[in-house]
Amino acid sequence: MKFSFQKSEKLISKKTISSLFEKGNFSFNTPPFRFVFKFTDNQSANCAVLITAAKKNQSSAVSRNRIRRQLRELYRLNKGNLLAALEKTQLQIALLISYSSKKELIYKSSEQTFVDGLNKLINEIEKGNPNTVFNSN
Repeated sequence: MKFSFQKSEKLISKKTISSLFEKGNFSFNTPPFRFVFKFTDNQSANCAVLITAAKKNQSSAVSRNRIRRQLRELYRLNKGNLLAALEKTQLQIALLISYSSKKELIYKSSEQTFVDGLNKLINEIEKGNPNTVFNSN
C-alpha cells in the first residue's frame, strides 16, 4: 500500500470543484468532518481529493493551514481501504473533505472519527449503484 499523496490524487479541476459545491452531490457528516463526493469518469486517479477548512470557523490562516495539513496526513495514512473499494467496484470519485468546527483539530482524538467517515463512504460505495448511494442534499 502506498502512503503517498501524489499530485494526480489532488483535485485541481475548477469545473469539478465548482460542481462539488452545487446541490445534487452525495454528502454526509461525521462531525467535525463533512464528506462530499461525486462520481466521475475522467480522472487520472480513482479518487481525487480536495481538503478545506472554512475561514468562517477558523479566522487565522495559520490554523487553517495546520488543519489542512493534518487532514491531508489523516487521508494519506487511511486511504488504502477506500482506494481498494474503488478499484474493486471500478468507480472514480471526486471527494471533498471539509473541517467544520470552530475548535482546533486535535489529531489523536479526531483520527478515529475520520476513519469512521471513510468507512461509511466505503460501505456505501460497495453496496452498488452510484445513483442511490446517499440521499442528495
